[in-house]
Amino acid sequence: MPSGMRGTPVAIDPPPRSARSNDRAGREARVRVGLALACLAIAAACSQEAPPRPDLVLITVDALPAAALGCFGGPPDAGRELCAQAEGGTRFAWAVSAARGEASAAATVHSGLPPQRHAVDDGGASFLPSRVETIAERLAEAGFRTAAFVTSPRLNRARRLDQGFEVYEDRLAGLADRNAPGALAEAVRNWLARSPGPRFVWIHLSQTSSLDALDRAVDRIEVAFGDRRRGVLVAALAGAPERPALDWERHRIPLLWRPPTPGPRDAPGVSFRLTGLEDVRPTLLAAAGLPPRPADDPEIPVARGRDLGPLARAPRGGEAEDERRILLGGGPSDGAVGLATASHVYAREPAAFDGSGSPLPTETLSAHQARFLPLPLPDPVRHPAPRSAALRPGPWRRDVLSSDSPVPSLEFHLARRLAEERRQEPR
Repeated sequence: MPSGMRGTPVAIDPPPRSARSNDRAGREARVRVGLALACLAIAAACSQEAPPRPDLVLITVDALPAAALGCFGGPPDAGRELCAQAEGGTRFAWAVSAARGEASAAATVHSGLPPQRHAVDDGGASFLPSRVETIAERLAEAGFRTAAFVTSPRLNRARRLDQGFEVYEDRLAGLADRNAPGALAEAVRNWLARSPGPRFVWIHLSQTSSLDALDRAVDRIEVAFGDRRRGVLVAALAGAPERPALDWERHRIPLLWRPPTPGPRDAPGVSFRLTGLEDVRPTLLAAAGLPPRPADDPEIPVARGRDLGPLARAPRGGEAEDERRILLGGGPSDGAVGLATASHVYAREPAAFDGSGSPLPTETLSAHQARFLPLPLPDPVRHPAPRSAALRPGPWRRDVLSSDSPVPSLEFHLARRLAEERRQEPR
């Protein structure tokens, strides 16, 4: 360094920003702006309340033939309020109750189990085991308020159908028929007023008077709920009880499902998929956003019904539907055993070795009074969708030995189902 420059401070200007530093600064600014916007969006989302879960309403009737309602082919105005529950939902043309009586059917509804597995009958001494999980127990665990309003003495709390219900009002059965609709609606209204949602309400109506009385009760219950979003499932526990122990009109029931977010009110909403009371439990749980779960204890029967929501508008005849078979009768006092499938109903007299898993020899089927009836497929020309639920099966056919008879196949599946249920009966 030259001597003249030693010790003299020299000012050095900072270097100008390069294009790279400008890009980095721009990116950092954009990141800061993005983070700020994200924080604002999160804060706005957190400040909004989550949408309330819908109420769920289950309405059952002790006995009501499907053909008695206008929406299932009966007189046009019959059961107007009951049929109105399917507006924006689905009517199931081929719904079956496999139970032997009112208490047995109610146990199937709440447990999702067939009668052979929950062991509740109508003799008066049976009850639902506490180890079987009910709809109300599962929903109460998920935070639902639960209440039942029952107008039948055969469904009192001694049956233990009250499992999971914080309120189980079974004293309504003693009311006179003319006062029952108003008293029932008032009891429901009072409970709703003091019970914040979400709520699950089971309302059981006894068909001891007229269809008009049922309609009045349903209308007043609808008014009690008001405009709150809810899913409604309506089902009879039996069809025509005066019919023989195994008869299609005895087992066929009206079943209607309106989801919490219904579709258009003028939608046809008719399904021909084979359904039953076992499907009530999974349908309501799915509407509450609760997935099915297996039992922890291998000794506890596992419910096997299906969620009706995805099946509501699906056409009939798929592979999964063809596998659906519902056992009808089968008890020692029924006098007959039978099976409902996607396309037929089959019945015969019981045999000594039913439960072994082996079908009866074909040549003996006539001696056992084997008979079947087909379930007709919907015809969009002859039976437009809004009235297609009026279709009726039958009549019974007994040509079981003809070359095209479905009876050998039906007998095979009946024998398999009888053996399965015998293995799984509670001990």
